[in-house]
Amino acid sequence: MDYKVNGRMLTRMGNRDPHAAPHGAFPCQGDDRWVAIAVRTDEEWRAFCQVLGRPDWTGEDRFATFKGRKDNEDELERLIEQWTKARVAEEVMMMMQEAGVPAGVVGGGGGGDLFEDPQLKHRRHFRRLDHQVIGRHVYNAPSYWLSKTPDHIHKAGPCLGEDNEYVYKDLLGFTDDDIAEFLAEGVITTEYDVPGTS
Repeated sequence: MDYKVNGRMLTRMGNRDPHAAPHGAFPCQGDDRWVAIAVRTDEEWRAFCQVLGRPDWTGEDRFATFKGRKDNEDELERLIEQWTKARVAEEVMMMMQEAGVPAGVVGGGGGGDLFEDPQLKHRRHFRRLDHQVIGRHVYNAPSYWLSKTPDHIHKAGPCLGEDNEYVYKDLLGFTDDDIAEFLAEGVITTEYDVPGTS
């Protein structure tokens, strides 16, 4: 539709966004450390400039308006990178968030950063549970909280057939004879053979 109506051809934008400027991931101190920052409103832009110690940018033609920032986005990103490269990603994130500017540390490879993320810690996103085969393991809790079931992850993932008795007897109401017949006919599998328990 954009091409048909406006004659614009959609192209890749990388980290940029048509409704925010700046909008991207910026390098910080350390090995492959980055922070994502998004400025969507004039209020966020003024706060962003205060954090960078560049309130003068709000009055410069090249950056004073959203259109100006989009037209000069390459230059703006270079100037921001000079500032972020001299700082730790977590510091930049906190400074921006405290000023009301959306920002977050970009998690490094392997996901180790996520375990230290203050928001995920606050929400108890990662839970350590005991699995009968692989032992203590980290699980992701659902991203939502329900008021009547606040602790909704309490058991590690089951092994094949581990919950057969509960499902077939308690939930479906089958008898021991029924289950024996199902096993003999190969309808259901036997419980997983946990190493060291047989």
